[in-house]
Amino acid sequence: LEEIGPDQIELSNGRQVIQYRGQLMPVYSYAESLPAEGRYPLIVLSHNNRMAGLVVDRILDITKYYGDIGGASDGRVMGSVIIN
Repeated sequence: LEEIGPDQIELSNGRQVIQYRGQLMPVYSYAESLPAEGRYPLIVLSHNNRMAGLVVDRILDITKYYGDIGGASDGRVMGSVIIN
């Protein structure tokens, strides 16, 4: 779990990314656009040595998940999983 601001988001090859732990990490959001001010909760997802950030409205609870993520990548959705 992280928190980012709009000043941290950059464009790389037309995609939103942030610099995270020495590399560029793609950032996704279900919102059409992110607010120009404030901070956003960010869930960092890691799978098979790849990371992506998901901007959310708020974080209600946390849990750990060990297993496979199902589904094929369509460029936007890497897969899905139901937890608890």
